Amino acid sequence: LGRVYARMLSVAETESERDDLVLASGALLGRVPGADTFDLRIALTRARYLIAEQTAERARLKLVGGGETREAVEAFDSIAEGLMEMGRQADRRVDALERRERSGGVADLFTLRADLAEARRQRSLAKYYAGWSLYYLAMLTEAPGRAGDAIMEFGSLLGASGDEPTLDKLPRSLLRYEHVARAAMGVALCHSARGDHVSAVMWLEELAKSEDVHPGVQEQLFTRRVTILAAGKRWDTLSRAVERRRGAGLDEKAADPLRINEARLLAVEVLGAIRAPDADERRRVVAEPLVRAAMSDLIARGSSAQVLDLVERYGTLPLGDEGFIGRYVRGLRAYRIARQAHAASDEDDSRPTRQPMLVAAYLNAAELLTHAFESDDAGTFGEEHVAAGLMLGMALYYKDSPAQAAERFEQTTRLAEQGPRHAETLWMAIVAFERAIEQGRTDLQSRLHSASAVYVETHPGDDRSARLLLRFAGTGLFDRETLLSVLLGVERESTLYA
Repeated sequence: LGRVYARMLSVAETESERDDLVLASGALLGRVPGADTFDLRIALTRARYLIAEQTAERARLKLVGGGETREAVEAFDSIAEGLMEMGRQADRRVDALERRERSGGVADLFTLRADLAEARRQRSLAKYYAGWSLYYLAMLTEAPGRAGDAIMEFGSLLGASGDEPTLDKLPRSLLRYEHVARAAMGVALCHSARGDHVSAVMWLEELAKSEDVHPGVQEQLFTRRVTILAAGKRWDTLSRAVERRRGAGLDEKAADPLRINEARLLAVEVLGAIRAPDADERRRVVAEPLVRAAMSDLIARGSSAQVLDLVERYGTLPLGDEGFIGRYVRGLRAYRIARQAHAASDEDDSRPTRQPMLVAAYLNAAELLTHAFESDDAGTFGEEHVAAGLMLGMALYYKDSPAQAAERFEQTTRLAEQGPRHAETLWMAIVAFERAIEQGRTDLQSRLHSASAVYVETHPGDDRSARLLLRFAGTGLFDRETLLSVLLGVERESTLYA
């Protein structure tokens, strides 16, 4: 049963699965101490390791607080100690079995060699996870000595048992195996953590040029390269790597933007270096285009929340005064501040306000977003341009300038592709027109009718279309066929069905 639990833990795909199996394994060990096998212990340790590893990688991205980081450090400290002892035990077993093999006269050589292979497997597992645990300790606590210990642990998987692994003895043919390639990557990161940036780059390049390196490791090479090159302040090399990954210059819009975690990592690593006490003007000049590329790609991926978090964390970002991205980020932040103030007030934040302080906050956001929306390069940003227009309209709507808001919503609708964003901007235009008419702008009635007709035509299956049909029933705005088609399409579960 212990072996079954160990196998199940090794292939568990979700955290809840692992938690259930850890509890079951603990209960088994409590009842049957003899079930305490190496495989079960390593499986239980790996389950703890994976949780701590996830926290460590989020800490690298500045996405966790100090409390979670301390918990991860404590976990890695305990895990590393246990794994290093397991590794020493496995070392002794391997040594003993190798001596028996060399001595000759073994009756059952097949069984001996099977036992030796198993002992080596166990040693590799223990030292692999010990190495990574020690690396994360070095990273989280800024303790270079731990990185040196980790390199020694990785050595067992890289042809240097008992010594520090070297590139000339690296078993390159084994890099197709994930654990070997990851151990080599761990060595690169450890060299970086202890300040040996030249060795770090050399190990990373060895992995990069290997034709049959494991795909899982190949996938991580870019993010590890960002970490290592930023730590070594090799900005020109990092810039070229980012441009290759994006397929565009740093100040150009990428057809294939960096993934969210890649862009976030790039921003965090570079901003950390720019804000460092020893940063000089040259570093800022060389590194700032990397920050702009990261921000551009986060926005292109629809992750404005990440951008706002980075602004809150690092303050003013080096995005430049001209161009859509810098203006959009400033407008985004101003709009967020206005919405937070509105939510904290004694007013309903889902409705427009006339409270002077809130109106001023929304006006500031609207002015900044107008600059972004009307930037010369805004048209090259597609979805982000539409998002800026929608936000601009909302800022004007909340400051109770519905006619201006409706104008911006209509402009934005013409930019949006068919889909949820198009429906949202067009619907808000209708809402704004209705409020403006209530305030006396009866000259906008025809534009309200036009927007409503377009909405029903382009989004006939939407509950809002049914609302519009009911709202304008008897006005002649919609023909009988449209009325029947849309209303018969209302789902039974809809609140409109009754």
